Amino acid sequence: MRLLRGLLLSAVILAVAAWVIVCTALLVQRHSLIYPFDDWPSAEDVSGLPGARVARVAAEDGIEILAWVVPPRQNRPVVLYFTGNSGSLPATALKLAEYALAGFGIVAMNYRGAGGAEGAPDQDDIISDGVRLYDALPELLPEAPLPPVIAGVSLGAAVASQVAVLRPAKAVLLEAPFARLCEAAEFRYPVVPACLILPDQRWETIDVIGRIDAPLLLQHGLQDDIIPAFQGQKLFDAAPQPKTFVPYPQGNHNDLRLFGAGIDAIRFLEDLS
Repeated sequence: MRLLRGLLLSAVILAVAAWVIVCTALLVQRHSLIYPFDDWPSAEDVSGLPGARVARVAAEDGIEILAWVVPPRQNRPVVLYFTGNSGSLPATALKLAEYALAGFGIVAMNYRGAGGAEGAPDQDDIISDGVRLYDALPELLPEAPLPPVIAGVSLGAAVASQVAVLRPAKAVLLEAPFARLCEAAEFRYPVVPACLILPDQRWETIDVIGRIDAPLLLQHGLQDDIIPAFQGQKLFDAAPQPKTFVPYPQGNHNDLRLFGAGIDAIRFLEDLS
């Protein structure tokens, strides 16, 4: 009996130690887990988006914000776009091309530290950069109508939501969003109390969604194994009207375009007009 108790105690101690190590690793490595950016693909390579050019806008701290810019056609609105945590714009080129081919303008932000861009990513800086890019729209596309459509996918949906609270939007498009980043982390790592141990990088979209004053389109794959669909539904329920939720029964996190998400987004914007 004493041996069994000793074994059980050792197992408990090992389990607790392992849990502490995992929690500590998440806390220490949170930036690299949330923003897994590297220098490739280069943000300077606009070959994936016909008609695009690279623009540079000074951030509040002097860092250069890199953006891709495509002018609109036929007086269509500009889509101010925020990518997911791939970070570098070439990874999002196909999504952007759908808007550009439909005649919409594009101003898409490349995150700090991604694709060879200056700086290191941080929630406050990314939001500040997004607002700064919004404010630079009259300089980047002086003939384009304002306000823009503000759109984002995954992490970018959180950025788009924050910017849309601080600046007017013609519409807001959120693809595969999370309600809170820590809740998405707890879904992937259920034994880790991420909402208790993450001191910053909160990205609490649920706290601002009710203050968005623009038509909202929220799209989510019901098979999403990174950010579960109930997170998107939670956001949608908290958002004010007018709002539209489009679920994709077979869609996962990164494949919604295969199920018509791009077509649905463009149709939504055309219906607004």
